[in-house]
Amino acid sequence: MTVRGAELLREELKNLKSVDRPEIIKAIATAREFGDLKENAEYHAAKEKQSFIEGRIAEIESKLSNSEIIDVTKLSVSNKIIFGSTVTLLNIDNDNVIAYKIVGEDESDIDNGLLSYKSPLSRAMIGKSIDDLVELKSPENNQRFQVTDISYHSVMSNRHWRKSQSEDFFVKDSKLRGYRSRSVYKLLEIDQSYRMKFEQAFS
Repeated sequence: MTVRGAELLREELKNLKSVDRPEIIKAIATAREFGDLKENAEYHAAKEKQSFIEGRIAEIESKLSNSEIIDVTKLSVSNKIIFGSTVTLLNIDNDNVIAYKIVGEDESDIDNGLLSYKSPLSRAMIGKSIDDLVELKSPENNQRFQVTDISYHSVMSNRHWRKSQSEDFFVKDSKLRGYRSRSVYKLLEIDQSYRMKFEQAFS
């Protein structure tokens, strides 16, 4: 997993132990005061939640103990897509631009640009360089992408893209022996707190 993924798990683990666990213990104690436990809905609901919390704590501790944490910023690599890379792709067929950070399974969040390394697109991208073509084949259709940027930062921002009709520039497409015109895609700020992280990730 990435460094950020490990940090998020540690934060969740801390919250489970320091907040959720004490709260559910208190809730169980309160529910016991209602009387007969066999027909005590509050007690059984609390016990079920406690089971979930303890199970999640054990799961996170196991993952943190057994997973390899990779800090992509400390690897000696350039112009190569690897685990932890943030990759910008140009869809050859419709000129759309997308950006994903390749992360561990537990970190995957497609809406926030976090793509599991086990996904078909990640497997197709890994090992590629800037200007390389990436083909994603599926029973429904085949998609072709060109790698336009690779960066190695610890954080991938939450972002959406908007096409600006007024600005165009050209992307050199060595594989297609020419140049492709595409519109500039501008950042829509979903959360102000992500702005600095985004600028760092793509600078």
